[in-house]
Amino acid sequence: MLVESVGVSHHVCHDPRRTDRTPTVPSTIESAQSKLVYVYLAATREATADELADALDVRKLGLFTGLATLEAHGYVERDGPEAVTPAD
Repeated sequence: MLVESVGVSHHVCHDPRRTDRTPTVPSTIESAQSKLVYVYLAATREATADELADALDVRKLGLFTGLATLEAHGYVERDGPEAVTPAD
């Protein structure tokens, strides 16, 4: 699977009751790595698979599995041949 750009959906990202800028991770995201990717993308709004792997210090093979899960749930989407962005 070629990952392009991934980002995080605005409508599930922030709890209006919170005063800080930390995103609320949806309860449907179960793996720790997927949660980490979700939070990172909520903060950066876009990243390539290489950028995610480097920034989060994770192996790309495992990253692709997490990205596929996030994409299947509609939390991220591909944005071109390399970047991943939040789903709108």
